Parts: sequence; structure tokens; C-alpha cells
Amino acid sequence: MEARLVLWLFVAFVVSVHGQRFKLDRYNSPLDDLIHSAGAAAKERSFTSFRLPNTSIPTQYTLELDTNVHLNQFSYSGRVQIQLTTLQQTKQIVVKHTHTNQVEVALVEYSIEVEREFLVIDTREALPANTNYRLLIEFTNVLRTDLTGFYRSSYQAEDGTTRYIAVTQFEASFARSAFPCYDEPWIRATFEISISCGQSYKATSNMPIAAIAIQPDQKKLTRFQVTPRMPTYLVAFMVTDFVSKRVILREPTHLTMEVYARASAKAELDLGLEKGAATIRALERYFDMTYDLPKLDQAAIPSFMFGAMENWGLVKYAERYLLYNDQTASNRDKEWIIATITHEFVHQFFGNLVTPKWWTDIFLNEGFATLYEYMISAEVEPSVRFEELIAVEAVQTAFYVDSKPLTRPLSHYVETDLMTVFDTIAYQKGGSVLRMMRHALGGSTFQKGLRRYLADNQHSAVDPNDLFESLQSAAEEDEVIPKDTTVGAIMSPWVYQSGYPVITVTHSPGSNEVVFRQQHFSDETPDSRTWWVPISYRLSSQTVRDETETRRWIPQGTAQISINLDVLSDEYLLVNPRQTGYYRVNYDGELWGKLIDRLMVDHEAIPAVSRSQLIDDSLKLALDGQIDIDVTFELFKYLKNEVDYIPWYTALASDNIQFINKALVVDEAAYGVFRAFMNSLTGHLIGGLLGFAEHTNEPHEHQHFRSMAIEWSCRMGDLICRAGAHQLMMADLDGSQVLPSYIKHSIYCGGLMDATEEEFVAVFNAYQQTTDSSQRSMYISALGCNENKKFLIDYLILVLGAGQEIRLNSGENLQIVRSVYYRSNVGHEAFQAWLEQYNESIMNSNFGRLADFHAILADVANRQSNFGNFEQLIALLNAWQAQTEGGMISK
Repeated sequence: MEARLVLWLFVAFVVSVHGQRFKLDRYNSPLDDLIHSAGAAAKERSFTSFRLPNTSIPTQYTLELDTNVHLNQFSYSGRVQIQLTTLQQTKQIVVKHTHTNQVEVALVEYSIEVEREFLVIDTREALPANTNYRLLIEFTNVLRTDLTGFYRSSYQAEDGTTRYIAVTQFEASFARSAFPCYDEPWIRATFEISISCGQSYKATSNMPIAAIAIQPDQKKLTRFQVTPRMPTYLVAFMVTDFVSKRVILREPTHLTMEVYARASAKAELDLGLEKGAATIRALERYFDMTYDLPKLDQAAIPSFMFGAMENWGLVKYAERYLLYNDQTASNRDKEWIIATITHEFVHQFFGNLVTPKWWTDIFLNEGFATLYEYMISAEVEPSVRFEELIAVEAVQTAFYVDSKPLTRPLSHYVETDLMTVFDTIAYQKGGSVLRMMRHALGGSTFQKGLRRYLADNQHSAVDPNDLFESLQSAAEEDEVIPKDTTVGAIMSPWVYQSGYPVITVTHSPGSNEVVFRQQHFSDETPDSRTWWVPISYRLSSQTVRDETETRRWIPQGTAQISINLDVLSDEYLLVNPRQTGYYRVNYDGELWGKLIDRLMVDHEAIPAVSRSQLIDDSLKLALDGQIDIDVTFELFKYLKNEVDYIPWYTALASDNIQFINKALVVDEAAYGVFRAFMNSLTGHLIGGLLGFAEHTNEPHEHQHFRSMAIEWSCRMGDLICRAGAHQLMMADLDGSQVLPSYIKHSIYCGGLMDATEEEFVAVFNAYQQTTDSSQRSMYISALGCNENKKFLIDYLILVLGAGQEIRLNSGENLQIVRSVYYRSNVGHEAFQAWLEQYNESIMNSNFGRLADFHAILADVANRQSNFGNFEQLIALLNAWQAQTEGGMISK
């Protein structure tokens, strides 16, 4: 009887990337960019056709590659020998593979099954169970160009030449595009890798070099030490002409760390080396476990799919997330580099050492990496408020996405569209739910449970039950959860169902009963789903010990609980302090009123994160119809005294005041009074607290805060802001003063708002003269800030086809349109006038057929419909204006 040996063939494709691997910027990101997988849960798929049959597993790979990237030649050849073991009698052994021009095995024949991505090899006899085999495949291939698999990247050297390198990006399923392999995360094997390259280049991989030999063709062959048993997606190698810096850590274990980059960036490697060394040691202490491999390298790649990738022993980064120039980089750049390094180093434990069985539970990697990217970064760099930032950057971002009706749960089966699970849910919700459990169980109990989870499951694959069991054993010992439940019962609703609750708190005056009621929070129609909800709270009269401590639980299936609590007439009740629980909080009118009163009188009595939470919750609850908008309106008035970055970041986020701004720009009168109100709130920031120049020893976050404040103060009509920004812009243009990069866009945006035609043209010429893509994008965006309708219409006309004297790079036409239409009422009117006047030319052009342009048209239409949702707010604004001196801000 003939048997069939089946290797999985992965046909090449260009992936639509949903993965992030970098910190979301909720302030700058368009709302649609925060939603990566809405609707994914509703898709139906066959759950068997594309998975490995798992009748055999590999135990060891010997991979040999011969490259010529040093000669700018992009084909390569390879030879892989796979030691494998049959788990049961089978006629099929499935390995993933792609881009193979030649396959030579000592078997009968092979065929390619394209749809299922299989390479099928027929054997003469059935393969018995529990038998070892050696599979040898020789192949040729070409370096890819889509940033996946084994691909080529390039950079411009200091001498002006283009230099090519070859690097890998294998997660989630791109290893198969480089060499034949079993490409599922639960499958572990050892890898012995050898790479041949030019003598002027260096091959690097997961493990240290074992030997280097010069070959007869004057190339060198680098052989690496054998890896531990690891999933294929963590295999990494690169062939580069990079330079590096190295440090050797000796205590408590010997560990070599090296950071690689192009030669011109060698001076920018120190931060990555310093913070990398501190971070891995901090993680080892926290988890009470040493890092497994003898080295932990980092590499800055000129073109990279993600922000970074946690390959075991060789972490790769997009350059902006590793390279740091202390003369030109901003504090925000430094913050993101530290957080990204920490995120990837957490993966050395969660993901590399302990791996999810399938991509279904990728939150077991990304959720922990998100949580500890903030926690451990706070230890490594105390000047950054990382433990507060997690609430505004992760929790509140996840809330926005998780309130959509088709958003997936944390644990969600995927089979073919693997990258769709690398989304806001896996990262931000995953980290937020785990953070909630840390506070609900207590920090020491949670830490104890995670140490057991890592120790008990190291070098193996897990699912959520393994996490539940480890945390349960610690919770039982410390007696931190109700005796009638388990950690698994508590966490399961958060893991296996989407969404989250809003907890409504009511208190009857004169009564000592406070009621907590849970209900599913949804942008559309909520349903009856419930959760185990840890309730924490603090009365203003109570001494603050651990205000995030869980006081009570609302069990799943229980709509409400009541407690005895005396709320005196002169004190407020703050529920879910510091937003550690993954739920929104609503209050009855009396309790809202007391919180608002305290904010107006002494806002610093309430923690900054809680002030941020009140801003976010009140607006979302108002938009959902659960409270009157006047509650939010009155609460927002306290911002005229707010001087802390955290609440302002939330207030000005794309899903809060920016969302209101987008809706109101469609109406000149409504937008005018909105600007006047906002100007009354932001006026103290530039004129008093922040100014245009940095102050000695100012807080780390004030750089980004200043940039936000300048843009919004100028946009809202503050004359001091516009005059100051205009002066600095003109000084930068004539070279008499160079602006720091972090503030340049805000200054140019504010400076251009009232610019003359001559000044507008001067900035446009600066845009045309630069070849730097980031500078061009900055100028494009800033030009759209102008508030002269004629200038903006002329600016938009360029999109339809400029003459030879005007240069628009690919995609810049869309950038121009976006820069004009979304910010202000004048920009909105200019866009509408341009669209009406040139409609036929626009729609008949290639630009008019772009899907992204039609998305802009849909967004404009959506703004018109959203405007109707703010009638009550507009009435409040008009009443406020009638009572306030100053009146309408003139254009």
C-alpha cells in the first residue's frame, strides 16, 4: 500500500497587516485604526482544512542557507533536514512550505495542493506509529519583498549607495515561506542553522556562533549553536553589514547582549543596550526565573512589518523603536523605545518560554506583554508615568473597540486569517483584563501564580486553563477570592465572551444602602451577558491605603448587589479608583454631582487617572444615552483648572473631544461656539503652564503635553497661541531658530492658521523642496490647518494633477485631502466647495476611484449624521455663550 507524505505548502501572498507590536497613540490615531477586527467573529470557516493533521512532529531541524545578498542578488538556495517522529500510523506527514522550485526526497513522487497549501509526497509503504524518520529537502528561493518570511530590506549608506540586507519575519505563519517546516505554535523542535554569505557581511541568528569557515568561493559559512526546543515562528536570522555594540552581563547569570544597526546609526544604540540590560534583569527578578539563552540581541531594521518582533535571542525592531539620538529625539520617542523593548523582552517568557497551543489564545502572549510593558518599564524608567499611562493608552482604547457589537472575545479561533487576532483585543484588552486580575487577587498573589505558570509550563504549549490553574493555586493559599468560586470561573467570562459591563451606582439620600448594578455596555443594543466583577471604591472621608483593593464581587449571573455604606452629604464616592477594573462606572445624579463639585473645587483630591476615567466614562455614557449630556458638559468645565497630562490626553483623544470636533465642524455656528467653549478650557495651558519653550526640570510628559496644547489652543482660536506659533514658524523657515522635532507640527499648524498667501506659499515650497518623507507629511498636515477657504481650495486642486513643477509622492494626494477636511469648519467648507466645483474631474480621475477617497466621502457623510446627535450639547453651548463674555470666536 502506498502512503502519502504531506508537506504544507504556503502560496505566496501579500498580507493585510492587522498586527501592531507597537503602542497605539489614541490621541493621534483615527478611530477606524483602533478597530482591527470588528466583524471577524461573525465569519464562518472550515476549522479542519488548513490545520496540520498532527500525525507526526519534528524533533530537530538542520537548516543550511546559501545567500548572495552582498552581491545584490536575491535568490538563495537551501537544504533542510527534519528529524521527525510519527505519533500514529499515517499516510500523511504535513509540513508547511512555499516558494520551492526544487524538492528532492527519496520517495515516489510529490504534488502540490495549492488551495490547502500542501505539498503531498507519496511513500511506498504506510509509516508506523512511534517511528523516527529523516526528511531531506533541497530548494531554491527568492528573498521576498513584502516584509514577511525571509525578505530583503535596504537602506542608503553614508556614501549614497543603496545597501541590501536579508532578514526574517516569521510570526504568525511566514516561516513556511523561507524553508519547509511544521509551522504551528505548539510544535517545538531544536534548530541547527548554518548560513553562507559574503565576507563583508555577517550572519546572525537566535543562538551564538559555533564556528565560521571560509569557503572556496570566498564566502564564509557561519554555523550557530543548536537552539532550545522552540516554535518555528520564533526562528530568526539575518544577513547584514550592520555594526554593533555589546555588553556582557555577569550577575546573576552570564548573558551577552548586542545591538545591531546600519553603520551611520552606531551612536544611537546606547539607550537600547542600557535599557535592554536593565529590563531583562528586572523581568528575571519579578518572575523568579532566569532568561534561558546565552545571548539576547537586538537589531534595528530599516523596513520592518511591525514595531518589533520577539524572536528568541534576536529581537528585531523597526528603527524608530530602537534607535535613539539624544540630540534630536523627543521624550515620547524615548518612552516608546523603552516600552517596546520591555514588551518584547516580556515575550522571552510569555510566548517564547511558554507558548499558546494555537493563535486562538494569542492574548496569553500579547496581554502579558502589554501589562508588563507598563509595569516593568515604570521600574526601568521612573521618570515616565507608565503605570498611569496604561489606563489611558490601553484600558480606554480597549473600551472603545470592545463596545462594538461584532468585536471578538479574547479567546477566538482563527484558521487562515491568522494576523486578524493581533489586534486591540489581544493587546490592550488582554493587558487590561490581566491588570484587573492582578488588582483583584492582589499583586503578590498574582505574581506567585505567574511564577508557577512559567515554571510548570516552560518549554511547552498552554491554553487559558493552564493559567487559571496556576492562579487558582496561589489564590487558594492566600484566600483572596470567594470560597464558592474559582479563578477559572471568574476569568472565563472575560476571556470567552466579548464586551464588558458598566457598573451603575445608586444611593438614596438618607439611606445607608448603595446598590451596584452590572449591565453589558454596547454602542448598540446591550444584551444579558454578565461577568464576575471586582468592585473597589473609596469614600472621600476614608484614608487611602490601597484604594484599588477589591471590596466586593458581583458574581456572573447576578444583576446587582447592595452594601451598607454611609455616604454623608459632604462626601463623594469614587468607584473603581485608578480604573483598575475593566468596566465603566455610572452614578446616579446625586453622586455625579458630588464628584463634579469636588473637581471644580479641588480636582487634585481625585487621582489623575480617576479624573481621566470620569472624563471618558461620562462622555461615552452620554453618547449612549445613559446620562444627560449636561453631566458631561458640567464635568468638562473643571478642565479650565486641569494642569495634568493624563486627564488632558483622555479629554483630547480621538474618541472624545476630537470626536465632538469632527461632528460639529459641519455647522459654522455650532462650531464657533464649541471653539469658544474649548478656548475657555485650554487658554491657561500655553499662556501659563506650558508655554512654547521647555522649562528646566519639567516633567517628562510635558513635551507631548505642550505639543497637544499648542495645536488645540491655536485651533480653538487662542490669539496668544497663534501669534507665538506664527513667530516660531517664521523663525524656523528662515533658519534663525530650529524647532525641536516633537513640536514642529504643532507650531506649523498653529502658525499657518492665519498665514498670509506669501507665508502659505513659503511653507508649501519647503514641502516641495524636502525629500524626507516624514517632513513632507508634516508640511502636508500643517498646510491643511490654514483657515483661508480660498487657499485650501487651491491646495486641494493639486490632487487632481499638478503640473511638472509640482511633485506629489505616492499617497500624498490622500494626505492633502485628509489634512484639509477633518480639522475645522473652514476646512470642511473648502472640501465641500472643491468637491462640488470639480466633481466630474474628481470622479473621473484615478484619485476619485481610490477606495481610500471613498472612505473619506463616507466619513464626511457620517459626520453629517453624527451632528444630529449633539443637539442637546449645542443648546448647552449656546446657553453657556449667552452667559459668558467674549462671545463667538471670529475667523
